[in-house]
Amino acid sequence: MSSPGTTWWLLVQTAARSVVSHRMKSAIVGGILALGTALLVVGTSLLDSVEASMQRTVTESLAGHLHVYSSKAQDDIALFGSVSFEGENIGEIQQFDRIREPLESVPNVRAVVPMGITPARFVMGNQIDRTLSLLRDAVDAGHGKRVDRFTDQMRAMAGDLKREARQRLEVSSQRERYRDQIESLDRVLRDAFWEEELAMRPEETLQFLETEIAPMASDSRLVVLRVMGTDPSRFAEHFDRFRIDKGERIPEGKRGLLLSRHIHEDFLKNPVAEDLDELHETVVEQGEMIADNETLQSDIDRLQTQHRRLTFGLSADDTRKMRERLASFLERPNARGRDDVALQDLIKDFLDLNDSNLERRYEFFYDEIAPLISLYDIEVGDTVTLQSFSARGFTRSANVRVYGTYVFEGMEDSELAGTVALTDLVTFRELYGELTAEERENLKQLREEVGVEDVSRSSAESELFGGGGGPLVEEDGPASSDDTSSGG
Repeated sequence: MSSPGTTWWLLVQTAARSVVSHRMKSAIVGGILALGTALLVVGTSLLDSVEASMQRTVTESLAGHLHVYSSKAQDDIALFGSVSFEGENIGEIQQFDRIREPLESVPNVRAVVPMGITPARFVMGNQIDRTLSLLRDAVDAGHGKRVDRFTDQMRAMAGDLKREARQRLEVSSQRERYRDQIESLDRVLRDAFWEEELAMRPEETLQFLETEIAPMASDSRLVVLRVMGTDPSRFAEHFDRFRIDKGERIPEGKRGLLLSRHIHEDFLKNPVAEDLDELHETVVEQGEMIADNETLQSDIDRLQTQHRRLTFGLSADDTRKMRERLASFLERPNARGRDDVALQDLIKDFLDLNDSNLERRYEFFYDEIAPLISLYDIEVGDTVTLQSFSARGFTRSANVRVYGTYVFEGMEDSELAGTVALTDLVTFRELYGELTAEERENLKQLREEVGVEDVSRSSAESELFGGGGGPLVEEDGPASSDDTSSGG
């Protein structure tokens, strides 16, 4: 018998002779196997890399690796939830400190970050509201120059509103309404209104502007978002994809709000600037052609009708600057310094966009026009009033300062992640409607003083409206004085 070594040697020799004698066939088969193996290895590596990258993007932006929430939750926890104003009921963890230390003692747990999410909203006042607020502050402070500046802006806006009211008067069936508006606007446009009425009766005059003039502007908007309360410092430390886009983080120990860049750019930006951004992205970055796209042409036609979005609220000085800059850019020297040349006509000409002029006009808009207008409805440093419905059904509100905007790297264009605004835990507690220990104790004492007892949901009807099987009211006399039935 041959030894195992001899057998293996014969097999190797036979295989080698077969490969040599069939070189072409062996090369083809070997190439196919090598290519398949390479594709399998490279494809699996790429798939693992993409999966790992997606996992890091999600876990290091908002989700974390593990969510811990109440066992009494009525809804299943969702990664980013919904934009519904109802929100999800995932319960409450009343004593966070009691679970934080045990969880952080578990191996491989780096940190436990508190989070809570509640739907909230805020109403964006129109341009007149914002100008009136600044005018009131200037009047209260006695700053004459600032009063004159905002007076000019108010008169310019009143002129725009009057032109708009006249146009609507011609086509509307509510003619009396627009006649009253024109009459009120004529009063605002008179010199006596500002020189006499505002000087002698400032509070009455400002109230007239706030109640009669401001509602005529129809550019107020309701913005709905999901507010996530957290520890801002710990969140920024442990979620690596979190980046400040504008402004700064909420300072330690301060109350504040961080808006996502998605909300700031898509909901709070001047509509003309927002439309220009979309056009620039579609044409310049994605390579679409305006000449071949009827939708883009329609968008440009609509954009040209939005000229009032740029001029409404401009002071006389800024109006002059915009006219001169546009006249120079459009090479219309005869229009420079002439008040009889309508600014709206220059803006319409400027917004007549095509494939050859879009990029240059886009750059000019942000270099020369944007500094003259209110580019965002809310700027970094402004204060907004957030409103929410608490878990107990009450309306809650909180005034918070916007410290900046943020992005999650890798999820910049995500609408679900982009609707989340970050705030501190104290502000979140107010919006959510959760009572502090001190508030609970005060409520308990108040109940004891007035003798109020808790009423369960199941017994509420009988406790409030009576129980038992008999009638609530017994009547011995006639059923009603209105009884019209007659006897025989």
